[in-house]
Amino acid sequence: MRASIPSLFVIMVFVIKKLCKEWEERLSVLTTVLIAAITISSLSVFSDWGEALRQFAVTKTFPITADNLVTFCDKNPNDRSEDTTLVNFVSELPEDTFFYRYMARKKKENAVAKDLFVSTSFRKKWNMPLSGGYYVVSPKNEQRECLSTDGEKIILNDVSNTVMLSAMKGEYQIVFKMNNTALDVPSGIVDEDGNIGVWEVNNTHVQKWRLEEQDGYFMICYQEYALTYDLKDNSLKLKLKTGKDNQLWLFQQDKTVHQ
Repeated sequence: MRASIPSLFVIMVFVIKKLCKEWEERLSVLTTVLIAAITISSLSVFSDWGEALRQFAVTKTFPITADNLVTFCDKNPNDRSEDTTLVNFVSELPEDTFFYRYMARKKKENAVAKDLFVSTSFRKKWNMPLSGGYYVVSPKNEQRECLSTDGEKIILNDVSNTVMLSAMKGEYQIVFKMNNTALDVPSGIVDEDGNIGVWEVNNTHVQKWRLEEQDGYFMICYQEYALTYDLKDNSLKLKLKTGKDNQLWLFQQDKTVHQ
């Protein structure tokens, strides 16, 4: 992108010169079309700013830009949630582009090792045990069941359901792609019954979770509480963290899912 800036300036000078000349004489149909095209394309700048302001009003945070990207190790390339939309001059899967596939040199081993070091350091810094992606989430004591939703509440069932783990700096959003809802703490308050639910994806703190690893399994934590299951009645509640088996979950990555 930066390498093309000088040539874009040259083109801009010629276009301006052409428009000024036509303006002094008589506008041709082609020049009129060109002016209209430039005017319409310039409107996209205002729509981008409008969308950025809308996101700021909703989430109270500025939209992610390419300058903020340190590594893709915490992101799922297919993620389209507002906190991790990978836009702004970034190729999400560069290996699949024509340039990298047929023209660019392959990375040497030391370059790959450096990338791995950056990713590992980033995840360690933010205490992130898993990368973003698609997972089947099952209770430790009953791996034939998996975390799912009926659109209104969280359930366990024996139908394999994949959730999308959207990761950002130490916290995760657990999204059910079947209906675009996320694991949610109602009103952000844990009541005495420990109720837990789902709500449309909104990128608020009530949908942000931490994963705490324990012997290959994970507790799904909100503040000092953990998602707890009871296999007797298949109920799911938020309970104070104990680290017992009924608070441990197995995350199995599903690499077959594509958006």
